[in-house]
Amino acid sequence: MESTSGKSRINKELIPVPYFLENYFAEMEVHPRVQHKRNSDPVGLSLASEKAMDMREKDGMSDDDSISVIQRRLKSLKLVHKIMLLVVLEPMVEETKAEFFRRKLGYEKVITNNSKKIWIFHSFDISYEVILNHNQCLHVSLSFQWLECPILATFVYVKCTRTERIPLWIVLRSLSVDIRVPWLVGGDFNVILNRAERLYGASPHAGSMDDFAATLLDYGLVDGGFEGNTYTWTNSHVFQRLDRIVYNHQWMGLLPITRV
Repeated sequence: MESTSGKSRINKELIPVPYFLENYFAEMEVHPRVQHKRNSDPVGLSLASEKAMDMREKDGMSDDDSISVIQRRLKSLKLVHKIMLLVVLEPMVEETKAEFFRRKLGYEKVITNNSKKIWIFHSFDISYEVILNHNQCLHVSLSFQWLECPILATFVYVKCTRTERIPLWIVLRSLSVDIRVPWLVGGDFNVILNRAERLYGASPHAGSMDDFAATLLDYGLVDGGFEGNTYTWTNSHVFQRLDRIVYNHQWMGLLPITRV
C-alpha cells in the first residue's frame, strides 16, 4: 500500500499460488498495474494468497528448495514494492518457520492467528495491537507514522463451507457495531459475490453468495474492486475471485484513493 495523506495503494500481486491436481502443477499470479513513483514515503501492504507456500515434492522440489524459492520471491516483492506489512494466508509450512521467514525477509516482528493460517510480518515503522485472534481472522489496530490516528484491519482466511463461515460473519457483525474509525477487511473469503466471479464449474451456491453480500451490506463494507486478473484462484478447471479487499466509509474518507 503506497500512501500520501489521503491516498493508498494496496498491491494484490504476490507470490505464485500453486495448486495440485493429480500429478501436475499449475500456477497463477495476479499481476499489478505499473506503479508511478510518488514523492512520499511508501507504506506497503500485501496479501499472500492461499497455498502460496505449498511447493512440495510433487514438483520435484525438497522442502528446503521450496522455502528458498519462496524466500527469494518475497524478498524481491518487498524491495520492489517497499512492503512494510506483509500478510501470508495458509502458508502450508510449520508455524516454527514464521520466525525464520521474519529474519530472512528483514521484518521486525511476525504474529500469527490461533489457527496458524494467517501470518502478519511488519517493519519497525508500524506498531500494532491484536484486538481479536480468531481461527478465521486476525483483527488488529495499526499505527503508521504518516497517519494521525490508528486504523483497523481484519485479515481473513475463511472456511470453505457455508455453515463454517457463519461464525466469522457473526464476529464481523460484533466488531462493526463499535467501529467508528477506518476499517479494512481483506484476504481469502472462500466465497464469491455473484456468478460473474466464477468461470466454469458447477453453478455457485446462491445462499452462500447471499450471506456474503448481506454481510458486506449490513456492516457498511464496500468492495475495493481490483486491477489485474479477474480471478484470484484456480484449480486449472474452475476460476474464481475468492480474494478481495473491502473497507468502510471512514476508510474512504481518510484514504479516498485506494487501489487493489
